[in-house]
Amino acid sequence: MSTTSKSSESSESRYTALEGFYNAFVYVDESNLCIQGGKEWAKKHRESPNHHLKWQYDLSVLEKCIGEAFGFINDDFHMAFHRYGSDIQPISDEVRARLRHSWDDMTFKRSRFDGKEKQVDTSIVVDMIYNATMYMFLGIRCPFALVSGDADMIPAAVRAAECGFDVHIWSWKESLSSEFGEIWNKEEGKGATEGLISLHYLDSYLDKLTMGFSEKSSESTIPVVQRCFQVQK
Repeated sequence: MSTTSKSSESSESRYTALEGFYNAFVYVDESNLCIQGGKEWAKKHRESPNHHLKWQYDLSVLEKCIGEAFGFINDDFHMAFHRYGSDIQPISDEVRARLRHSWDDMTFKRSRFDGKEKQVDTSIVVDMIYNATMYMFLGIRCPFALVSGDADMIPAAVRAAECGFDVHIWSWKESLSSEFGEIWNKEEGKGATEGLISLHYLDSYLDKLTMGFSEKSSESTIPVVQRCFQVQK
């Protein structure tokens, strides 16, 4: 499910393709994606032995879903994907062979005192605002995507929209902050430009995103590696 206002323009006319520049930016808050994804999997597949601490996602499927939402129907567009976290899921050779775009991992240490991730959210916000501002001044048009429902990401989403770019928010329903409602606030002087920010629920793609999921058996066919992060209550 997605909530958005569609433009009549094609992706080719809305996005600038210049050699040496990316056509789209994607920022993934990995623990936000994985922790809630595991919980959703456990709720939907109670018979599965793959509880939420073991859940892993297929990076190539995530890449494909986001690209299609951007309106990219071929490999002519160069998207830059960035994952942020402390225990980022490794990319297997099998998945890497299916990837079509650049993937960079930004790893951060956990706090010695409470084990929580530090600097992940602020790094995503800073990087996204930097690229949106730079591309605006360069006159390069491209979409942005945020895989997170954390309220700390709102300034980045709004800033990118203010720069004139389409922004796609990808989140699980349960982990989407209610504060995201302010993005579509119709009061004067509040919220982002209408039609530029769209919301996509990852719940609709749960089975496809799950690593090794077989629709025929409704079960995982590939052993899933134990995750290392701690679930924060």
